[in-house]
Amino acid sequence: MLILGENYNISFEDLRKMKSKFGNIDIINVDINNNSDLIFLINDLIKKNKYKIVVINFSENISCEIIKYLNNSDVTFYSFSEFMLKFLNKCNLEFYCKSTQISNTIKDNKINSFFKRIFDILFSIIAIILLSPLYLLIFLLIKLMSPSGKVIYSHIRIGKNGEYIKVYKFRTMVPNADKILEDWLNKHPIIKKEYKLDFKLKYDPRIIPKIGNILRKSSLDELPQFFNSLKGDLSIVGPRPITEEEIEKYGQNILKLYSVKPGITGLWQVSGRNNLTYEERVSLDMEYINNNSIFKDMKIIIKTIYVVLLQKGAY
Repeated sequence: MLILGENYNISFEDLRKMKSKFGNIDIINVDINNNSDLIFLINDLIKKNKYKIVVINFSENISCEIIKYLNNSDVTFYSFSEFMLKFLNKCNLEFYCKSTQISNTIKDNKINSFFKRIFDILFSIIAIILLSPLYLLIFLLIKLMSPSGKVIYSHIRIGKNGEYIKVYKFRTMVPNADKILEDWLNKHPIIKKEYKLDFKLKYDPRIIPKIGNILRKSSLDELPQFFNSLKGDLSIVGPRPITEEEIEKYGQNILKLYSVKPGITGLWQVSGRNNLTYEERVSLDMEYINNNSIFKDMKIIIKTIYVVLLQKGAY
């Protein structure tokens, strides 16, 4: 297998997974601006080394353009993003030299991570047991108000190390929510512009009448995420898990965001939540990552209970 392109930062863990699946891997960093020269180089390397898989890890646009002109029925070609998604379940970030230097400064505190994981497991088990009657009540109310859809749905978000995870929530929207949102935004261009800023709507036409608004304003729709924490996809406290569309809003801070697990609650939720701008959210996420500890997590959990009871910043 050949990985050819610019100097991307492939972690040792990812490289280990690749080698266990594909055997020998050659990684060649090149700096060629001419696509014709790149195509010639790739074809030459394939002839000499008999590669069966070739990953082109330039920027996504350049990689896809090059792959169009590579014709070899014995070789499978991937852009780096396609490869990371298919084989490592990861949202690829295009790591250039400047970003690599930032990434290398991020340290993982093993001891803190160990105790945080123990805390997440114990807290999640206790929460699920104590809240089980509430789970049942919400289940019945959703089925009563909107019987045609699932009670719990999963949304694809991005977790630690850029891995895709499924985040669970009680369903608060009607089954055809995506179509309703699309039609609503097309009819209201000003609201559409506001929605693109932070992906939030104060009035959401997709919400199940009565029960949907109650669950969202009280944050009770997020109770199934204790099962995410139990699985290890989320922590009890951490930055909120983001969608792929939100990556660009973090800029180079995305590397630091991916150094920790997302959380069910966090500094953003207890500091104003939807009343804050997205830039303020990013700033709070970075502040948490730089200064997190079990003691600070406990303070955030206590504040979360207060914020949920007052329904501050939720809609």
